[in-house]
Amino acid sequence: MFTNDKRQEERTGRNGTPRAQFLQNLVNQFQNATTEEVKEKIAANLANFAYDPYNFIFLRQLNVLELFLDCLTEPNEKLKEFGAGGICNASVDPANTAMIARCGGIPLIIECLQSPVRNIVNYALGSLYYLCNPSNKEEILKQEVIDLIKAYAAAEATSVTFKTGDYPFIGCHSTTLVHGFLKCLSNFSDSCRRFSKLQRRRREPMSFKLLVDKHCKTVLFAETGKDFVDFLFHLMTLPVGTVIRLLKPNGMVGCVGNLYRSIQNINDVYMEAAASKEGLLKPQSPSGGESFLLLLPDSTPSAHKTFYKCCYCSCSPNVADFTAATCTKCLNVVNQKVVFLEQQQVKEGASQSSGYVKEGMTYMVMDNLEVKPMSTISSITMLNKLNVKDVGALEEKVIAVSMNEALELLKTSLYSRNVLTDVFFSKF
Repeated sequence: MFTNDKRQEERTGRNGTPRAQFLQNLVNQFQNATTEEVKEKIAANLANFAYDPYNFIFLRQLNVLELFLDCLTEPNEKLKEFGAGGICNASVDPANTAMIARCGGIPLIIECLQSPVRNIVNYALGSLYYLCNPSNKEEILKQEVIDLIKAYAAAEATSVTFKTGDYPFIGCHSTTLVHGFLKCLSNFSDSCRRFSKLQRRRREPMSFKLLVDKHCKTVLFAETGKDFVDFLFHLMTLPVGTVIRLLKPNGMVGCVGNLYRSIQNINDVYMEAAASKEGLLKPQSPSGGESFLLLLPDSTPSAHKTFYKCCYCSCSPNVADFTAATCTKCLNVVNQKVVFLEQQQVKEGASQSSGYVKEGMTYMVMDNLEVKPMSTISSITMLNKLNVKDVGALEEKVIAVSMNEALELLKTSLYSRNVLTDVFFSKF
């Protein structure tokens, strides 16, 4: 059963040792231990504490994760096993995986895949499963690592069920764990292939027509299809942090650029354990729309934010985006991952379409980015509305929108009411 503040207080009593102090005592005993046997017992104890999300913040504060990594460098196989088990238990938390990666733990964990001790290999697989995110994928998904995992999977003729007292995270069959990792690898490969396809499309600029008034030196409107309208509509879903990152803080109007730099520069010691600077500086769009961002730089698709619910209250409405939250109904830790269905998954089987507007239609985008369906009548009506008197001064231009123009459109839309004119007219 996972711990929370109320249960911890009930178990320790008024005069009991607080959990942080208890773990600190264990760390001190480990550092002062004079025999391998004592070190093994303390490392095993710390590894079991690493199972409970309640302890995660203490593990980071007391450098216990670094202690586990140090165990991986020891010649003592028992210490290696307990260190690997502790890392595996703690790796379910994103803040822990970030610290493990920062401390250079990934190469040490990969090295464990070659251990003759099966438990160490399984713990390493479990750790790599959670460490394999967009930030670390290149370091983990090397061909030599993949070959080691596949060789281990092929060698596993029988499954291994762990005894009572082994670490709860690996309370499953090792073959299932290996194949789960390989399935994750396969999904990631599919994502890479999809992104490569998007990158190939990204090299092809969008083209559409502009109706220009040469005398007034203005763009009246653009005649465009689905792609450009989808691109414009998707700009509405971009978080402020993403907009600032795309345009660079110095290119922003007002003071939000200064706010962005402040987040970049503030030391991690001032941040809450559940908070993430990365989440503020590189927030994820609420919809999975990387295909609409083809014209923008640094639009590599990333994993969606992970959400968790209480595994004890099946009807609990509580959902959190970190594993240290407490369920308001039963006071247990919220730690069961919730499956996030992307837009294309929800519509799977019903429609193969994507984006926001329908294919095969023509759309009119006004100088102020107002969008409406286009027809002959609507065009004539719009010319009358714009008070165009000299039709001979009108000229049709075909424009190609590449990455630079896309960024300029985004930036100009933040302060101008004549976006198309400001971005495109000077190019004629």
